[in-house]
This record gives sequence, C-alpha cells and structure tokens, in this order.
Amino acid sequence: MTGFEERSKLMEQMLDKLYPFSPKMSKEERAAVERKRYLFASYGAWITWMSSPIEELRQLVANR
Repeated sequence: MTGFEERSKLMEQMLDKLYPFSPKMSKEERAAVERKRYLFASYGAWITWMSSPIEELRQLVANR
C-alpha cells in the first residue's frame, strides 16, 4: 500500500467515525452527511497540500 492509499484509507475511517451513515437515514439525511464528509475531506486535503514540502508536491504532480 502506498502512502497515498494509506492516507486515503485513514481519511475514510476518520469520516466513518465522525460522520457515519445509518441504514435508517432518509435520502435528505444521507445527503447532509455526505456534504459534511466532503467538506471535512476537502479541508483536510487543502491543509495537507499547503503544509507539504514544495519538492514533494512537484514529484506528486510529475507522477500523475
């Protein structure tokens, strides 16, 4: 597992704990939880991006 894959799995686990889905949720409730999860993950990605060393970011962009 690469560092990216591991970070993705950890983020997913964190989201499951903070903003879990329930089988009893309505479509509206599920959509609200999905929005919260998306915002949390987006903010985390932004913080990670801004705090990463420039050289690491250059390598990441070059490899994709």
